[in-house]
Amino acid sequence: MYRHKMYLKITLLAALLFLVGFTNAQPYNNDIDVVVGASVPGIYHAGIGLHYMPSTRLGVSFGSDFKNDENGRLYELALIHSIYFGKPDRKIRKKLWSLNTGISFQVKQSIHEKSTAGYLDLFFVRKFPLTPKIFIQPELGASYFLFEHLVDQAEIVTKGARTQIIPKIGISLVFKI
Repeated sequence: MYRHKMYLKITLLAALLFLVGFTNAQPYNNDIDVVVGASVPGIYHAGIGLHYMPSTRLGVSFGSDFKNDENGRLYELALIHSIYFGKPDRKIRKKLWSLNTGISFQVKQSIHEKSTAGYLDLFFVRKFPLTPKIFIQPELGASYFLFEHLVDQAEIVTKGARTQIIPKIGISLVFKI
């Protein structure tokens, strides 16, 4: 019971961080990022992000491991909120560092079982401009395990034991539209 209350508090805190960004929004010339990359635990992903203020971005990405073997296939959906900080780069006039929070949901399905898991993500990103509209974006941080729901072939529901905090590392290619 205590664990469920803790998950609820963490989920509400993450939702609050998303809402704070929206309530402080000011009129801004929105620009859009298209992101493709790979990360752990996020696997291969593609997504889109909207800069709704000069120093904030809201994004969504979808990922998969693209395997279809006896272990099944893994899918992920992630919602990410970024807050940019630091001095703007002189050439492109954009801040290159960001603190990112997010929630990611993973579904793994095989012929033997189906697993649904949730993570709360916190990570830093540093963009490296290749051109004014193309960036390489490494990320480093951690993901906090929130929940897992596992159903096996006999429809038996179990909750798996997992490490609570796992490292989050990745690299992406970003295209500004």
